[in-house]
Amino acid sequence: MKYLKKLLKALCITVGLIVVFSLTMIVLHYIPLNSHSSSTEKEFYLANNGNHIDIILYEEESYKAYGWGSEVFYTKVDNWNDMSYSIALQALFTKPKSLMRVIDHTRINSSWVKVNCSKKQYDIVKKSIDESFNYNNSPRKLYGAKFYKGYGNYNALYTCNTWVNNILNDADLKCCAYSLTSNAITDLYER
Repeated sequence: MKYLKKLLKALCITVGLIVVFSLTMIVLHYIPLNSHSSSTEKEFYLANNGNHIDIILYEEESYKAYGWGSEVFYTKVDNWNDMSYSIALQALFTKPKSLMRVIDHTRINSSWVKVNCSKKQYDIVKKSIDESFNYNNSPRKLYGAKFYKGYGNYNALYTCNTWVNNILNDADLKCCAYSLTSNAITDLYER
């Protein structure tokens, strides 16, 4: 009986900590930081597929979509129908290496969210993206995209969307206090 009480107490504490942590994460999604840029010197776009955000810059006469993410997700999941629990668990909890994905587009997609900014803010966004690449390797082509090794490890608390949110924050652009989800970020720009 003594061990059962200890086990129940440990279980209650664990569940309580998970609930508090989850509520904290949810609340942080709804705390906006910074304000919209009043400048229209430059612009870039955010592409949100409901799970992942790419930052799109106009460079070399095309729109380049940059995404940072898990090597596991990028190499094993062509579309969300290919997702399995084992792949998700491996990507979220084993700290896999990261990749940078680059996709070229010829024109603006109507679903992209436009972000106006100053030249200085744009340069910070561009520099942050560039610093995420490990250029000491040749790109791999897969699923119509180019993949380069990236810096950092993807995990349950630092996702592709956290990467985008941090870049926006570094550039003093509107972002969330913390974000794991894509919609928390793009919702700020669609209002």
